Amino acid sequence: MMLDQGITGLINFGSQCFVNAVLQSLAGCKSIVNWLQYSSKLNDQWLTRLHAIHSTNGYTKENKLTSSLLSTIQSINQQNSQNASPIDVLNALRYHRWRIPNEEQDAHELFNALTTTLESELYSSMPVYSLRDAIIVEELVTNGFTNKSTPRITTRGSQDAFTLNNRFIPRPLPTKGLLASQLQCTQCGYKYPVHLEGFYSVSLAMPNSLMTGISSLKECLNKFVSNEIIQNVRCEECSKIGENPNFVKRLTFAKLPQILCIHFHRLMWHPNGITIKKSDHVTFPEYLTMDDYVYQRRTLKSPKKNNLDHIGGAFLGSYVTPYPQTSSPLCQNILLGQNAKRPLGSNHSKYRYRLVATIVHIGDSQSGHFVTYRRSTGREGQWYLTSDTVVRPAHLTEVLSKPAYMLFYERLKE
Repeated sequence: MMLDQGITGLINFGSQCFVNAVLQSLAGCKSIVNWLQYSSKLNDQWLTRLHAIHSTNGYTKENKLTSSLLSTIQSINQQNSQNASPIDVLNALRYHRWRIPNEEQDAHELFNALTTTLESELYSSMPVYSLRDAIIVEELVTNGFTNKSTPRITTRGSQDAFTLNNRFIPRPLPTKGLLASQLQCTQCGYKYPVHLEGFYSVSLAMPNSLMTGISSLKECLNKFVSNEIIQNVRCEECSKIGENPNFVKRLTFAKLPQILCIHFHRLMWHPNGITIKKSDHVTFPEYLTMDDYVYQRRTLKSPKKNNLDHIGGAFLGSYVTPYPQTSSPLCQNILLGQNAKRPLGSNHSKYRYRLVATIVHIGDSQSGHFVTYRRSTGREGQWYLTSDTVVRPAHLTEVLSKPAYMLFYERLKE
């Protein structure tokens, strides 16, 4: 087993604390490290295999960001006498035409640039499949390999690319999930098809906390998935009788990622045009359960007029009313589904996460400094505070007491 041996800081070459904060956070996610190792090996296999097949070079390209991010994280996750450098990662992003000036930027924006580029590299280095082969690959990514069959994958043009025995199959980025949204008529129960949308992080609005100045992650998640009344939507059924009722819209998670990244909207615009940072403390747990926010497919057997019992779909089978009272048990079902009473840190959960890193912004909306609290990837999972080259041990109570800007949760095995 790997013991905690400490971690290494990152050099700041000038207003680059946002870069170092994100890199340290990713370095604390074991699933990210494993994915980078697998993807780098995958790219090497493709280069070796396809250069032997194709006479021309350049059919595939080296995944510059994947390889540089992996080597940087490996340097971070071991205690060295010298600090690590983010230069290779920044150069890889610039290679992909990202403009990163030497001035203070937003950590969340950099995280989005990293994740979108990583996935772009992963699939752009692969050959173009035929439609039939694309379906096979998608099934393999979803369901994994079996020893019963080994269909042959070919590129467009009938060039033999690989067989399943070689297992050259890309894995989805651990931070990628799917959101499900659905519209349903509040009068007859007519539902539009579920709309799926990919995400790399979840941005949550800060709840109003003028009295106490304290809110919770649970409140933010509840607000994120709460029902929204939509007007001026055509109902295929009610329009036949000349009626135009309202629709209700709800967001849920169709697919939760292995690494759940949560971002808090802490900037707000003042009427005079000035941005203000909300410094309210949002409480968050070490262990997070997400079962109550997951899409559950239900079938509406016999919808009745003015009856929205068991509307199913993206509503988790909860009861729906257009204007619920926030204090009623009915509203709790709307917000959280049938398991609304389960604590956020419950042990009995299919979708249970453990906190592995947080990014904290110190300062105001105009300037400041990003620091990271993160676990080591060793067996003990020791917490550390990292601020560029400064690294010191930290305690969980200190981590949970800080006003987080971004949270990184890693899913636990069932």
